[in-house]
Amino acid sequence: MKRQTKKFKTEVQQLLNLVIHSLYSKHEIFLRELISNASDAIDRRRFEALTGDKTGDNDWQGRIIVTIDRQNRQLSIADNGTGMDAAELAQNIGTIASSGTRSFLQTLQENQKGGTELIGQFGVGFYSAFMVADLVTVLSKRAGIESSVVKWESKGAGTFTIEESDQSIDSGTKVILHLKDEMDCYLDPAVIKRIIKEYSDYIAYPVMLNDGTGKEDEQVNSQKALWKQPRDLVSDEQYSEFYRHITHDHADPLGRLHIAAEGTVEFKALLFIPSKAQIDLFRPDYNGGVQLYVNNVFITDRCRDLLPEYLRFIRGVVDSSDLPLNVSREILQNDRNVHLIKKNVVSRILGYLAETMKEQRETYDKFWREFGCIIKEGCHPGNNDLSKLTGLLLFKSTQCLDDKFVSLAEYIERMQEGQQHIYYLSSDSDAALHSPHLEVFSKRGIEVLLMDHPVDDFMLMHLSEYDRHMLKPVDRGDLDLPAGKDDKEQAGGDDKQTDKPHSDLLRKLQDILAGKVSDVRISKRLTDSACCLVAHENSLPSSLEQMMRSMNQPVPTTNPVLEINPEHPVLQITKQLFENNPRGEELAGLAEVLYAQAGIANGILPEDPGAFNRNIWAIARKAYAGKDAANTE
Repeated sequence: MKRQTKKFKTEVQQLLNLVIHSLYSKHEIFLRELISNASDAIDRRRFEALTGDKTGDNDWQGRIIVTIDRQNRQLSIADNGTGMDAAELAQNIGTIASSGTRSFLQTLQENQKGGTELIGQFGVGFYSAFMVADLVTVLSKRAGIESSVVKWESKGAGTFTIEESDQSIDSGTKVILHLKDEMDCYLDPAVIKRIIKEYSDYIAYPVMLNDGTGKEDEQVNSQKALWKQPRDLVSDEQYSEFYRHITHDHADPLGRLHIAAEGTVEFKALLFIPSKAQIDLFRPDYNGGVQLYVNNVFITDRCRDLLPEYLRFIRGVVDSSDLPLNVSREILQNDRNVHLIKKNVVSRILGYLAETMKEQRETYDKFWREFGCIIKEGCHPGNNDLSKLTGLLLFKSTQCLDDKFVSLAEYIERMQEGQQHIYYLSSDSDAALHSPHLEVFSKRGIEVLLMDHPVDDFMLMHLSEYDRHMLKPVDRGDLDLPAGKDDKEQAGGDDKQTDKPHSDLLRKLQDILAGKVSDVRISKRLTDSACCLVAHENSLPSSLEQMMRSMNQPVPTTNPVLEINPEHPVLQITKQLFENNPRGEELAGLAEVLYAQAGIANGILPEDPGAFNRNIWAIARKAYAGKDAANTE
């Protein structure tokens, strides 16, 4: 066969120009691509043998050999796979599927920095060799037929040559990289070992290293993809060691999930729940995700397309044979199999958490303390797994404190006879247990959930009921309590009948506090406190209002209702002041104090602290003056 010089297709030349002349963050990815190509060639030879073609001896076993030649500054990757003849070399290396090339070129041109993350993900992995080599030689011999050795060679300058070679190699392919001057690091055995371990450790065939010193070839990769091993053959220590290897976490994982999925889409997965939340887990720029492999070939360390944000704490590996090796982020987002894998993985994780909650509650409580607030992020209408997530929620409550939690299902089991609603109080304050809104519930022994995390208010905007029971806030709107043991009617009776004996005082207080409260009424909530502020049924929680104000966002203004307890001594004094002097300054000052005190109980400081202090001291002076007068008499 005479030496032939041929031109690359136009798109291939454009690709080579970008690969050779652009600056990239990871040149080392070339070795992953060439080893993956070698593995594919061995797979093809095995397939041809199974289909009847005689491509080798019965004792043939696939292998890949990486050889360092310091004297000639060469690095070679050889396999004993199918090999190629002259026509196949020209077709497979001289051209590329146009659609893959166009997509790659477009992506690389849009973002040249770090673009090598995509090399090989479009079926163009071979060309990554030109990032480190100024001359690439390929020797190949077709397996199973009488074939000579064919030599392909190119400097990546627009042309390549093909000719018959007098060199002798076994059936397969050998890629020889004549390294650039600045690429001496790839002549270092330690560097080559590290790259193989990082990217190709789980290739199904042995990857041997000949370091050029005359020593026996050393196998570098482990070949053991732990996630593909039967569960009963993997020890707890092996699981923990693998977890520490991929996460660099010194602690053992809190839980693990080993998946072997078959059916519409097939994949293997080994997933872990860390025992502690990562330091940066709650940062907006957190780079989460699981490792993605395709047929044991490492693709990316942070694949975020396989898990939703509310499971971003999950670490581990997903490996699928149903994804193309030329996967990219764009393809992942639009690949049907990726959506099927994600759906399956999420279902398995939520099922595992539900089982842990049922069978190992102490372990689940530890998980919830670390990651519960992240799980709550998934409670929104667009989540198809909302019903599963709500079953996993845990809360503090007025009857479940310290390190204990209660689920919504457990709350319902403890509900009083006749109780229809799930009551909750949203407060980020440690003083929530002393809120006046809880007084009647404490007296009646009705449990109230305590929503103490900022994400709770966002969750509750979408989570309005559970198991046909409405979630009702105790600090907004009217209460609808079940009848007490001694009650013949619903607690609280008729509002108008309750307010009637105090109607004049209520109107006066409302006049004094005009513009601050929308109404003043007798409270059904209070048993010990003098007063409290109650928001309207559909108003925003105070934490959301404060957040919106901090972001200079417009906040709907709805004045709260002031509820008073007529049995409280302060209100009895207030009523006496009203009856003696309805227009007096003392009554107005006391009304302002009641309003401010009610706001403080909700975590809202007085708008005018100076006026608040003056009113307090005025009331104190009046009280002491009255006491002195009584003592004098």
